[in-house]
Amino acid sequence: MRIFYALILFVGILTWSSCGNDDDAGTDDLSITVTADTTVVKTGETLTFSVITNTGEDVTSSSTITVNNTVLQANTFTPAKTGTYSVKATYGNMITTSHYEVVAIDQDASSITISSEQTTLQLGEVFSFTVITDAGKDVTYEAVITADGVPLERERFKPEAPGIFTVMASYSGLESEPITVEALPNSITVEADKNEGIIGDPITFTVFADNDIDITENATILVNDEEIEGNVFIPEEGGTYTIIATYGDLTTESIEITISENFFTLDGNSYETPTGSFAYLGTYEGENGLESIWAFNPFLEIDNGDGTADYPNDVYIYFAVEQPPAGDLAFPSNGTYTYNSGTLPETFDAQIYYDYTAWVGDDEDFESITLEISGMDTWANAETTVESIQYTITKEDGATVTGAYSGPLFAWDASRTGKSKRTPGISTLSIKKGTFRKR
Repeated sequence: MRIFYALILFVGILTWSSCGNDDDAGTDDLSITVTADTTVVKTGETLTFSVITNTGEDVTSSSTITVNNTVLQANTFTPAKTGTYSVKATYGNMITTSHYEVVAIDQDASSITISSEQTTLQLGEVFSFTVITDAGKDVTYEAVITADGVPLERERFKPEAPGIFTVMASYSGLESEPITVEALPNSITVEADKNEGIIGDPITFTVFADNDIDITENATILVNDEEIEGNVFIPEEGGTYTIIATYGDLTTESIEITISENFFTLDGNSYETPTGSFAYLGTYEGENGLESIWAFNPFLEIDNGDGTADYPNDVYIYFAVEQPPAGDLAFPSNGTYTYNSGTLPETFDAQIYYDYTAWVGDDEDFESITLEISGMDTWANAETTVESIQYTITKEDGATVTGAYSGPLFAWDASRTGKSKRTPGISTLSIKKGTFRKR
């Protein structure tokens, strides 16, 4: 009986010992491993992690996963930057001990964008650009940036002239959409190629930014508040014209040009005669009685700087007026003087010099010569003013010169040799017999 109880006790001890060894073996041998669906991923793409026990059980949903010691809220991770990331997982009281890493590399760009903090700056300031891929990578220093097709040395652009510029970037075979930036001048001025001109004579304007940068092509020019096309103005009337230019919100100070009506036209070209005079040639006792001979003489005087002058444009229209036998010299007056009219006053000869060239040859005759004077004031000390003198000279071959003059006039004594055009006022009268030699 005692042997029976001993046998039962021995079997019980063996059974307890066996169960205890199985439990210890299961706890000591259980482990977990974390893995990703790929170990190399492009930035912006998503990794998915799994946690598996050594017995093959998927315990992902019950595990905690950390990437670079940051706890994930799920089992997925999307790297924003390139680099190597360390991954760990815990399950219950177990933690992964093996070293597991994933690597994020640059995502292939499918587009790039260029931008500038400032799109409008004053001339002399610098634009700075940034180029970003659609994956968020800054490739500014690897991209090629152009302004109006000209590559920049770097990401900075300092325009040499005001204007609107188109800026683009290219990188790894990709091109950005263009953007525009504008450089504004600090100040603008307008200049004319001459301050005085004649009707029909073109005046050319130039607009400058910051004193010396030509922006004429992009500026707007106004003459007497009327916008002109381009930068050339052809005046059709005499007078003073006021000119301004605008560029964006900037406006120049005004300048003025004076257009003279004192010129003649020959073969479509205009020749300025800014000074008007009457030359007295003498008084003669002729077949028609006593008559004084004059020449209407508008001219352009060039001072040679040595006390002498040249007259490249010089008009002479010779005419006779009736001279009273008693009294002062008969000066020209308002009226119409025509060629070979047969009665005084009348015109009888003419000569015109243009650019030092004589228009009438020695063997040429006239078809007509008309001189019309209107609005002339009374002569005083051999000086007066006139509202208008119109003249037309036509040769027998049909060639014609037309001209006009208005403004101050003076008379000078050309009856004696050696007299210049600017001699003292005429006050004496010397009667000569016969007719004036030019007739």
